Amino acid sequence: MGQFPDWRYEQSDVQIRSGDTLLLFTDGLVEACNADEESFGEHNVVRFVRENPSSSAQDLMGLLMRAASQHCGENFQDDASLIVLKAI
Repeated sequence: MGQFPDWRYEQSDVQIRSGDTLLLFTDGLVEACNADEESFGEHNVVRFVRENPSSSAQDLMGLLMRAASQHCGENFQDDASLIVLKAI
């Protein structure tokens, strides 16, 4: 994770409940661009999570990474990392 000297970082607590999904990803995932310079975008990440509520964390990670890879023609411009956690 990158740190920037001029950014203000804060800590907070979030309660995760059964059925919740937590995604942690690098900007390379959402900024993956297609030939028209359109980024994959956070909206697609949210859409995939909402369309696949019963998918396991591993399956959801695979779906998202494949979709972003297809979107950018398998040519990521930056690193694309993704962690998916599902509360049971």
